[in-house]
Amino acid sequence: MDNHEETLEKAINTIKIEVGDQEKKILHHQLGQFLEWLALLEEAETENIEAQQLFTGVEKIKREDQPQESNLVEIRKEAAAFENGFYLVPRIID
Repeated sequence: MDNHEETLEKAINTIKIEVGDQEKKILHHQLGQFLEWLALLEEAETENIEAQQLFTGVEKIKREDQPQESNLVEIRKEAAAFENGFYLVPRIID
């Protein structure tokens, strides 16, 4: 198993999806292409390059967080599982 296959298998297992053999071949190829492209970016000389912002002249608007009243009974009804004051979610990291 090459490094790309190992990375792909880890990603598939982490996000808990079923992927067929044909799909794995396609994803393996795409992952290889992406990593080759990424390697080109890593080779770029960036030592004396100043970071640029996408938008210039735009100021970030900051606001204070203000708590609001909410109906916890209704919110808990929407939750898939709620126990002892906590929302229960499926474990995704082993």
